[in-house]
Amino acid sequence: MVSILVPKVLSITTNVIFLAVGLIFAAAGAYAIIAADEALARINLIDSGSLPINAIAAAAIALGAVLIILSIIGIVGVVTERKSLLAFYLPILFVIVAAQIAVVIVAAVFRNRVSSSIDSSLGTAFRDAKNDDVAARLQTTFQCCGYSNSADRPRNNCSAALPGCRDALTDEFKQILTPLIIGAAVVVAIEVLALIATCFVRSKVEKHEFEDKWRH
Repeated sequence: MVSILVPKVLSITTNVIFLAVGLIFAAAGAYAIIAADEALARINLIDSGSLPINAIAAAAIALGAVLIILSIIGIVGVVTERKSLLAFYLPILFVIVAAQIAVVIVAAVFRNRVSSSIDSSLGTAFRDAKNDDVAARLQTTFQCCGYSNSADRPRNNCSAALPGCRDALTDEFKQILTPLIIGAAVVVAIEVLALIATCFVRSKVEKHEFEDKWRH
């Protein structure tokens, strides 16, 4: 049984880390939603639900919750060496790894294209004269001037030294998405270790059961 000890310890350790990071991952998703809502509430412009960041964050929360439950199942399955739990754990973990890789890719793509989303969602404030108050709040809140730059429809004679509001908002949302992407990447790396170690444990359990049957 010595040969099974190392993968068992590795699997249990990764699942414990997995549990903690699952909590962090869910918290990062919640933070992304709250931060996006607060950022837009400060200028009273649109609901963050109309931006892709909300869907990405909601997916992160859901995956984080599943990770927490699954890590507990994995720990119990490895400790008790129950094939039924391990058989349930492994395929679901594989699917979640694939889903989280997709979340990381989508979040990374959106992070790189966030300025185009801001153009379609927030550009109206600077194109329409009736939104002068909103545009002025945008400039005050994010310390920016004009839309693309200080010469692009500025309000309230703002300082030309300030960046354009599109760049300021782009930086804001990129900062919101960064912990989500990093958290997801860390979780995926830990999950791959857990997957490999647990597969090894299951193969050893099956081998020992097979050997026991032949002895008797």
